[in-house]
Amino acid sequence: FSIATEAYETKSVVILGEAGIGKSHLLCDIAQKRIAEDLPTVFLLGQRYSGGNPLNFIAEELDLMGVSFKQLLGALDAAGEAKKTRTLIIIDALNEGNNRFDWQDQLTSFIGELKNYHHIALLISCRSTYKDFILPEEIKGNIVEVFHTGFKGFEHRAAMRYLSKQGIDK
Repeated sequence: FSIATEAYETKSVVILGEAGIGKSHLLCDIAQKRIAEDLPTVFLLGQRYSGGNPLNFIAEELDLMGVSFKQLLGALDAAGEAKKTRTLIIIDALNEGNNRFDWQDQLTSFIGELKNYHHIALLISCRSTYKDFILPEEIKGNIVEVFHTGFKGFEHRAAMRYLSKQGIDK
């Protein structure tokens, strides 16, 4: 399988990488492009996760606390189906926030619950050094791991391109 095929099948991807390598920028770029194309996208910050069931986190962030999890996921699934795609739930930086270690106990069942909805996919990020503390061993095979290296080896070219777009000369 290619990574793309495996990601399509599992509907769950984790972006891993060093601190400051650009994981958040990548996820923001994905979210912005999807929103510009009118594709259903939910973008959440891991630092805001208050622990416990991640569905509570999603409901809180979407201001839908009075809605059942079945209704919440049903609506996200229907949004994806209506656009002939998948609603993408992006959670950036699982390793941040006071309750980051709760993911260890919650992620397996969360991914399992999302699998019941064909038109929902999950994209998360985690700093590589936290992987073993945040991601439970049981999710292997249920999530695709992608290592993000950012501009490694191309730092000068990337900086020049960015600066030129900002109108700044080297």
